[in-house]
Amino acid sequence: MLALRRRYQVGIAGAIGMLSFVARTEGNLEAARGFLEESLAIKHSLADRRGVALAYHEHGAIAYGQGDYAAALKYNQTGMPLFGELGDRLHVALCLEGTAQALLAQGAAQQAVRHWGIADALRERIAAPVALETRAAYDRQ
Repeated sequence: MLALRRRYQVGIAGAIGMLSFVARTEGNLEAARGFLEESLAIKHSLADRRGVALAYHEHGAIAYGQGDYAAALKYNQTGMPLFGELGDRLHVALCLEGTAQALLAQGAAQQAVRHWGIADALRERIAAPVALETRAAYDRQ
């Protein structure tokens, strides 16, 4: 029975996390943050390291969208080592890019460029190019 309850909790956390993603893409960042906090609490209680890391990365995107660049930086830097421990190099690159965006927004252009360079090198190593729409946004920055 405990295994079944755990599986339901994993599914519930995932579904709530997806609600956060949908709310963020629709521009409702406050709702996205609320859903994500609920999802993160469940993932922490289940010791779901990957889920926690993904939630931190998503929190970074939400904070950036809300103009809270210090929080965006913190969330990306919290998620990055978790992804590293899991061997998820693509998400390490994504966290490096999120960190770079937050640094640039805070006026730390040299640090931002360094982080983007590391992310680009990592993406090249794992053959994971930046999506065209994302590349256009980076080029504008």
